[in-house]
Amino acid sequence: MLGGGVSKDAAKWLPLLHLERSELAVAKLLNNAGIVGAALYAAQAAAPPATKAAKPATSSAAPAVQQRAKPRRTPAARKTGA
Repeated sequence: MLGGGVSKDAAKWLPLLHLERSELAVAKLLNNAGIVGAALYAAQAAAPPATKAAKPATSSAAPAVQQRAKPRRTPAARKTGA
C-alpha cells in the first residue's frame, strides 16, 4: 500500500518499484491515509475492552454510531395524532 507523497505522484514512482510476492496499491486517501490509519488505531486502543454483553465489532473502518431511541408516545398523544 503506497500512501503519502508517493501516492500523490504514483505514475512517477510505481514503475520504479518491483515486488516479487506482493502487489502494489495506491492509497485512496493519498496523503491522508497514514493520518486516518493512526487515528483509527488510537481510537481502538483507547476504547474500553469488550465484555460478553457487547455487540460484535462491525467490519467497516469507521466506528459504529449509536442510534437514539425514539420517544414513546403517550396514549393521549396517540388518540389526538400528536
